[in-house]
Amino acid sequence: MAYKNPSQGAFDYLRISGAAFQDKTYVIGETRMFRCPTDYEAPFLYDVPRFAKHGPPEASADDFIRHLRASGFRYILFNYGEFTWAVEERYRSPAWKSRLSTLFDRLSPPIYQDPWCVLFLIR
Repeated sequence: MAYKNPSQGAFDYLRISGAAFQDKTYVIGETRMFRCPTDYEAPFLYDVPRFAKHGPPEASADDFIRHLRASGFRYILFNYGEFTWAVEERYRSPAWKSRLSTLFDRLSPPIYQDPWCVLFLIR
């Protein structure tokens, strides 16, 4: 079976743009990270998503961004196709989607985007 929702374009962008392995990428949705050129923190299947652990619904987008910066993250990779099957349904609720949308709005514009994923720089 072919991989339907690749993040390879974002990985290639990071590689070409000169991202270093010590740069950290915070990943939402994607679980296949073996080609990522940076250090990363990716979700585990069948576990509470890391974005839910690190950013409870009551936390503001700015609080979450501060947490990511303090934890050394430089990028956020979001793969929507993978998010729709790899993330438990309760974390795909309108409330969580709204929270993630607010986070992405605060980080916009993306530095890379294709039909499968979007990559943001944490400024």
